[in-house]
Formats: sequence, C-alpha cells, structure tokens
Amino acid sequence: MVRLGNNTLKPASVTRRASRLRHRSQGFSLLEVLLASVMLLIIALGIVPLFVRSVGLNSEGRLASVSTALASDEIERLMGVPFNGPEMSILPGSTERLVDQYQAEPRGEWVDAGAWGGGGFSFHRIVRVRQFSFGALNGTADAVLDAAEALDGSTLPGLVQMKEIVVQVQSGTFIGGASRAVTLRVLRGV
Repeated sequence: MVRLGNNTLKPASVTRRASRLRHRSQGFSLLEVLLASVMLLIIALGIVPLFVRSVGLNSEGRLASVSTALASDEIERLMGVPFNGPEMSILPGSTERLVDQYQAEPRGEWVDAGAWGGGGFSFHRIVRVRQFSFGALNGTADAVLDAAEALDGSTLPGLVQMKEIVVQVQSGTFIGGASRAVTLRVLRGV
C-alpha cells in the first residue's frame, strides 16, 4: 500500500498500472506512424490527379479567353475602318481578302505569314473579308452566305452592300499540349 496526500492508502499495483499508462501515452509507436503515413499517401495519390487536371483546364480556359479577346479586338478594329477602305477592299479577280499572321508573344506585334521565320508562336490569326449583295441572303434561313455568291473585287462599289468578316485565332501549343482555336464572324452592312 502507498500513502497519498489525504492519508488514503492505495494498493501499489494500482499505482504502477497508472504509471505505465501515463508512460505509454506519451508518444506513438512506429507501427502507428507507418499506418498513418500509408493512409496519408493513399489520400494524396487520390487528390494529386485532380490538381493536375485543374491546372490543365485552367490553362485551356486562359487560352480560349485570350484567343477570343484577340479575335474580338480584330473584329472591332475592322468594324471601325471605312467600308470601302484599303483594309476592307478586295482585289479585282478575287472574291476575298485573306490576311494570315503570327504573333511570337502574347500581345506582341503580328507578323505576316510570308515574313514569319517559322518556329514557335503564341497565336496564329487568319482574317477573311468577302463582299456580297443583300440578294445573297435570300433563301438562307441561317444567314450562311455561300462563297460562290461572293462578289469579285472589280464589282462596282454601289453593288456591294455587305461584307463578311471572319477572324480565326488559334493559340500555339503550350505546356500540357493545350491549344485553342476561336472563330468569330460578323456581317457588316453599308
């Protein structure tokens, strides 16, 4: 028996057992640490693919947004130039004006495809302008113009009543193989 502060006697076996329990609860055994590590690893392996996919989707979304903004900027710029100005005119003997350009870095200068040295690019832009009379819309419920009805560049200006502007912007291939192409189309009337 052991004497405690309030003069109560306790058997020695109870005191030894309490001492062992106190000593045992002061840390983790190696087996407990290994089991916790394995459980953490299994959980982490389940979550990592979600993060990788999230990064890829974020990259694709950014490319789509930038491509759309670049195409929209070009559409707005062309809508502000004169209807029969040099950037909207079509050469005689042709039914469309085609501008093919590359951009080496985002928001950098556009370089004509003929002067492009090759190699990587951030964005590739193709701008197509065709001219039509309003009669080309007759019988087309979906407002899709037939390329065969496009007017030649030598057509008198008074007969050209609308111009179709199509801008396609494709991003280069970036980390993860992400690439996006956006096509915007607008009809501009006289």
